[in-house]
Amino acid sequence: MSKLIIPYVTTNNSKFEEITNILNTGAKLPFEVVHDSLEAPEIQSEDQKEITTFKALEAWKILKRPLLVEDAGIFFDKYDNFPGTFSKWIFKSLGFEGVCKLYQPGDSAHFQLTLCYLESPDSIHFFTGIGRGTLIAQKPGHNPNLPFSVLFVPNGHKKTYHELAQAKEHG
Repeated sequence: MSKLIIPYVTTNNSKFEEITNILNTGAKLPFEVVHDSLEAPEIQSEDQKEITTFKALEAWKILKRPLLVEDAGIFFDKYDNFPGTFSKWIFKSLGFEGVCKLYQPGDSAHFQLTLCYLESPDSIHFFTGIGRGTLIAQKPGHNPNLPFSVLFVPNGHKKTYHELAQAKEHG
């Protein structure tokens, strides 16, 4: 019996690498996730489930098969749902210097990711993960596809998400 192959729809290679690293740390899975760089339309909303549902249904129209999409954002706890689902656009507009003016080092924040598995247009499943931590002052070097990873230190760690990923790649 062959494994089910599920496309992970994203134009962001770094997001695909991130999810495959997560999936490969657990038990053997009865499916395989492959990258599909289809550029599915994405709506602007404060609701990650709404964003991922729309994107998944649009991708279904083209692929006509089960698939995965996600929406992720960083939330500065001192604000209400900000930058949140608009993280990418806030960073593109303000850059590092502008974003860093929005918080003080040590402020609490959290990353939230909602993964949507669309089995069919009538069968949609959501998985949400939250990583809590603190923000630090801007450091040199970053992944332009995951810019907030250099500003966020998850609780229980002394290194940023970016530094932890680098250590895992080289360790």
